[in-house]
Amino acid sequence: MRIIEGIKKIYEGPNVVPVHVLFLVYSLLCACIDPKNAGWHTAALGIVVGAFVVYLGGWGLQFLHNCFDEQFELPVLNSSPLGVFLKAFPLLFVWGIYLLVILGIFGGVTVAFAVSGIVPKLIVVLVALISVIAIILFSVFAQFVYVVYSKDYSPKGLWNILIPFTFIEKYFAKMLSLIGQMALIFIGLFGLVIIAGFLFAMFKVEGPVPEILVSGLADYVTMVVGYACGYCLVKIYKEEPLT
Repeated sequence: MRIIEGIKKIYEGPNVVPVHVLFLVYSLLCACIDPKNAGWHTAALGIVVGAFVVYLGGWGLQFLHNCFDEQFELPVLNSSPLGVFLKAFPLLFVWGIYLLVILGIFGGVTVAFAVSGIVPKLIVVLVALISVIAIILFSVFAQFVYVVYSKDYSPKGLWNILIPFTFIEKYFAKMLSLIGQMALIFIGLFGLVIIAGFLFAMFKVEGPVPEILVSGLADYVTMVVGYACGYCLVKIYKEEPLT
């Protein structure tokens, strides 16, 4: 499976140890955040996690850029991801707004139908279902925007809010296959996470540490599969570029 190839790539090369240490540290920090216990320590931890998000955002674009190279290697951990993120920030910000607009449009239509009192419930359910599918499709295929950008770090032609529909038309079948592969991988890997949680419960290991470890492991698995998916998106795009 293509997704397996992507996962293998994330565990190859000279930079694999520091990169995965970074992944684990970030995952455990995320797991330590408890919104229920708001305080200065939670705020400080949130700031640290935010810094990680910025760094990993730039590193992720470098990762996608390297995926275009036949001699792929994980990007080195240095200060360059910060510059990459800052350069890409306008595009990232605009597409964040686009996603909010799409969410607002379809969500607003669904809510309007639901509260009107004159639309049959079946129609409301169908509209809600169509809205969810539309939002998911737009969000998933919008990821190709970052793939195309990362090739040359150029936003040219990527500002059009309708471009995901071009990606849907071109890559829909391959994306269905990839999503199916990801689902199987997630089931397998999260099965291990569930087993870890079960072992903690069986041996009656109490306190916040088991919860943090299990949650951190789940976040780490999600990161690995996410980057493997990015690798696969680049390969799909390389096989059939837009131009």
